[in-house]
Amino acid sequence: MLNSERLPGRATRLLAGLLLLGPCLWASAQAQPQPAARKVPSGAELIAGDARYLSPAHAPCMAAAGTALEARRRCADAEFKVHDDALNAAYSAARSTLTASDQQVLRDLQRQWLRQRDSRCPEGGTAVAQLDSQQCRTHMTLLRARQLQGSGAAALVAEAKAAPAPAPAAVHTADAAPDEQGRIVLRPGEGRITPALQVVFQVADCSGTDNVTTCRVRSMGVTRGGRNVAVTGVQPRLTRAGADAQGATTVLLTASDFNGDGVPDLQVWQDNNGVYNVPVHAFYLFDAKRNRYVRAKALEAAIGGRDIDHIDNGRFVLRAKVSPCEREDKVIQLHGTEPRTLLQRRYDTCRGEAPTESDLLK
Repeated sequence: MLNSERLPGRATRLLAGLLLLGPCLWASAQAQPQPAARKVPSGAELIAGDARYLSPAHAPCMAAAGTALEARRRCADAEFKVHDDALNAAYSAARSTLTASDQQVLRDLQRQWLRQRDSRCPEGGTAVAQLDSQQCRTHMTLLRARQLQGSGAAALVAEAKAAPAPAPAAVHTADAAPDEQGRIVLRPGEGRITPALQVVFQVADCSGTDNVTTCRVRSMGVTRGGRNVAVTGVQPRLTRAGADAQGATTVLLTASDFNGDGVPDLQVWQDNNGVYNVPVHAFYLFDAKRNRYVRAKALEAAIGGRDIDHIDNGRFVLRAKVSPCEREDKVIQLHGTEPRTLLQRRYDTCRGEAPTESDLLK
């Protein structure tokens, strides 16, 4: 069992956030005046959503156990050990590549994660509650092991050591039409971002309906603190809402630190050609060494036209309507310029299925 008494052999990690991060429930077009309280998914629901990552022995074990709680608990204990061992292996592999000081950082991060896991999955007093707790712990341990594999642990240690003050997120919302020179000038977070940021799009051939206009982009220029910044991979289109538009749908540009390097990156509304016509955004990551914004095409490909539920600490929580009944949730982590898929699962709303991890990602 994974617990805080086994420490240096323990895996740790900043941002147990993925598990407590949190997507909202699937957004509906019209908010309910008195939304029902959200139900925290049970351990059984969490494990059901993890089916592709469970050991081959788990499903037959549970089927043979039937409704016998003791037998089901033995199955849950065995499955937990599989992922606890995987987590310890990932942690040990990461430690072998770290300096002594970085090993201490990793250990401290794991202690933090253990507290959060045990808080989310408390041990119950009844046999049913104990089974639920073990399944919940298995789910979180499984995800943690995946997070620490490869270069994940080293990246998290570096992130913890740097711990830059997060760049303030800023948006530029509904804007006037292009000026006489065909320019749309954006100053996100004016007076709040240092150095001051300005983005200028030279556009043409604008058209649209319902107060939303899409233009062809001829060029894109960025200045930080009055200095020109190069831009590579300029998006072909730019979409904007009219000056009298309101709400989140009017956000044209967001400046925020998406990859944890302490510098504002850019997210720009490109068009509405995503899955079932959701907005598609272009992303630009700032390359401080070369003083340039680079189009993040690998990140955009990983998003794949899905609706961006929210972004937090480099984690992108995505939703997609695959068909009238089928939905898909996906969580990706951005380190540097490379995205990595942490979760991807589908569910059928026509069968009454729902996301299982929404409250854990809160």
